[in-house]
Amino acid sequence: MPANHKMNGRATSIPVGLAYGLGISVAFTLLVITISAYMISEELLTQAHIGYCAIVALLGASYLGAKTASGKIKRHRLQMCLLSGGIYFLTLVGITAVFLKGEYSGVGVTLFVVLSGAILGAITGKTGKKTGKQKMPKNYHW
Repeated sequence: MPANHKMNGRATSIPVGLAYGLGISVAFTLLVITISAYMISEELLTQAHIGYCAIVALLGASYLGAKTASGKIKRHRLQMCLLSGGIYFLTLVGITAVFLKGEYSGVGVTLFVVLSGAILGAITGKTGKKTGKQKMPKNYHW
């Protein structure tokens, strides 16, 4: 039976990869929200643009978190991206429950935007041929 691939040990476990993805998502969300708040306070943006800033923050954070999680885990790309998006959404709902005392508004739109970013992260994977590597012959173990 041929050994088709070598194990290089670079893939992480699923919980660790999802934790990395969640960390990236939360960090990106905080970064975009901070920049948006600064731009609104300096009157570079009006308060009518808050919704657009929120969409950019949620979509970008979900995309980056899904790409990070699937890149760390290195298998089951679609499932891991969707799981990463779901965990990020549940984190946002949990933050809403703690800090806003359960005043949920726009949950459906938020779910749609977060899952759109996660699916976008899944479908923008690596494409094309790998270059620079020679195909290794199969090792048969008798």
